[in-house]
Amino acid sequence: MKQPIDQFVAGLPADKRESVYHSTKGTHEKRTRLLYERFADPDRLRQLAGQIKQHTLEHLDTYLPQAEAKLRANGARVHWAATADEACAHVLAIMQARGATKMVKAKTMVSEEIGLAPFLERHGIEALETDLGEFIVQIDHDHPSHIVRPIIHKSRREIAQSFEREGLGAYDDDPETITRRARAYLRNKYMQADVGLTGANFVSVESGRLVIVTNEGNSRFSLAAPKCHIALVGIEKLVPRDRDLGLFLNLLARSATAQSITAYTEFISGPKSSTQPDGPEEMHVIFVDNGRTDVLASECRDILRCIRCGACLNVCPVYRQASGHAYRSVYPGPVGAVLSPLLAGKNFPQFADLPKASSLCGACNEVCPVDIPIPDLLLRLREKGKRDHATLASAATPSMGAWALLASQPTAWRAALTGGKVINYLPTKLLPIAALRAWEEKTHAARVARRRIQEMAAPAPRAERSGMSTREGIFSRVRGALASLPRRTPLPNWEAEVLAPVATQTATSDDLALFVSRLGAVNGTTCATVAELVALLDQNGWRHGYCDPSLWSEIAAEFPAEFTVESEFDRTRIDDYAFGVTRASGAIAETGTLILSDHDTSTRLGALAPWVHVAVLRKSGIYPSIAAALAEMPADPNVVWVTGPSKTADVEGILIEGVHGPGRQIALILD
Repeated sequence: MKQPIDQFVAGLPADKRESVYHSTKGTHEKRTRLLYERFADPDRLRQLAGQIKQHTLEHLDTYLPQAEAKLRANGARVHWAATADEACAHVLAIMQARGATKMVKAKTMVSEEIGLAPFLERHGIEALETDLGEFIVQIDHDHPSHIVRPIIHKSRREIAQSFEREGLGAYDDDPETITRRARAYLRNKYMQADVGLTGANFVSVESGRLVIVTNEGNSRFSLAAPKCHIALVGIEKLVPRDRDLGLFLNLLARSATAQSITAYTEFISGPKSSTQPDGPEEMHVIFVDNGRTDVLASECRDILRCIRCGACLNVCPVYRQASGHAYRSVYPGPVGAVLSPLLAGKNFPQFADLPKASSLCGACNEVCPVDIPIPDLLLRLREKGKRDHATLASAATPSMGAWALLASQPTAWRAALTGGKVINYLPTKLLPIAALRAWEEKTHAARVARRRIQEMAAPAPRAERSGMSTREGIFSRVRGALASLPRRTPLPNWEAEVLAPVATQTATSDDLALFVSRLGAVNGTTCATVAELVALLDQNGWRHGYCDPSLWSEIAAEFPAEFTVESEFDRTRIDDYAFGVTRASGAIAETGTLILSDHDTSTRLGALAPWVHVAVLRKSGIYPSIAAALAEMPADPNVVWVTGPSKTADVEGILIEGVHGPGRQIALILD
């Protein structure tokens, strides 16, 4: 019988295989270069991050109630969902209570895992994906092929055809044209939406802050216009302290997209205050179990450390050849080969082949930013499959020679897949074939159409039936999973010095000079005077804009008469503003990052909707590093770190700026 890798690769067209291979290989090589050029001992950072996540898992029974209490104190409403159905029901109930019918979704894998979008559509609610790649996947009724780059398997020609079909413009396969058309379409959807839904990369137990990282700015837009924010969060997403985020944020972007930091890093602790002009008035956090407590109780619990960076996919020789669709799950690649069978519950046999789709080369463990021993977990799952007879053929199973021949012929294979759907409707039990009868005793015929994990997994017993709430039921299962687990991983007391750059990377000891250099490296611009800013705007024809009222006398009053500058942002004509001037709370020198926070006159849309964002920065507010900025985080409910323009490389890996947010970032640095 052929191994799973051969079966996977046989059905993948050569051009797509080549595209996936070169894209993942390039990202991996850049990631390696970036880490080792920046840090003297990146492996030490990975080990520390792994210890922090492992400690958190071993103490979830303590950290989950603490996170809940902190979120509630911050003004968020906390819900608990044991299953996919319960999570979907919570979202629906929140929307129905508000009379909401339109939702914009920033990328969240939990929502894909539970099948939220089709569930809401069945209840008459529009749930629109806003990440460019996820949007394209949605209109094509397709499935993401990569954790970070969902359309790595699509060409610009296919995307142009999809946009033409959906009425988004005549055929044009230029990546910038594609991006601009999506920008125009989705910006209207943001403004019409009742609810913005996100996930969370991390949740700090100490402060109750949700941390969301994106490059396009779609998450930021989803939390600007809508009046309600819903966050779907897996129960494993916690980190104990704010300071630990310094370690994870340094590792996540480098591991995922080979960047020092993503364009947008948001820290959200609750709804907006009554005095702030925009942002959600209501915030709901839904903590989702959906099989995670079962994984916690298993010998493969280490997989719950995963921070969804996709580094293991980029380095994996199997994924590079097979692409994501071969894994038949929301979670592809090495992480999916472990997580998907575990989340499938009693239907583990339907994914028991995935752990075999590995060469066990160990590369996935070597690049994992949280040091997950994926090869060891794959071996444990292979052993589980053997113990459970999940992958053993019966004695009456016919020869697989014909299968091997078919699987090695791409054209014949694709034709067979199309025709194979007929099998779903054949009365196979009436066929007098002994081999078929023997096979059916061991397994069930899998439907050819791809099915979501939550459709195959056995529904967890509802805690309410025994008088126990869902919250208490989840806590009880967590305590049960940890009861026999030796809690041997202490919380490491690491110091910021572990993030210090190697000597060759210390460009200057002057934080201002380093900030200017790093902002320029991400295509940002700096100005030293208002006159210099005016000249730059005028040169490009950007003469109509918005200015934060708190900066009016200092900035806007110096603009010449030919400029039209408004102090109140009109959300009904967001595309009219060429530039927006807002206040920066600070900056981070090592990454060229601007820190924005909500205050009584700030509008998120003023910094997000115009093509040019001008942030007014004081020289005294520049921090040397991510760790230093975290230690002085503003207390506002929403703080965002902005590093350069909004950007994407979803379309064939070609970098395009100005996806949802600004295409130009300017820092006006004043004494």
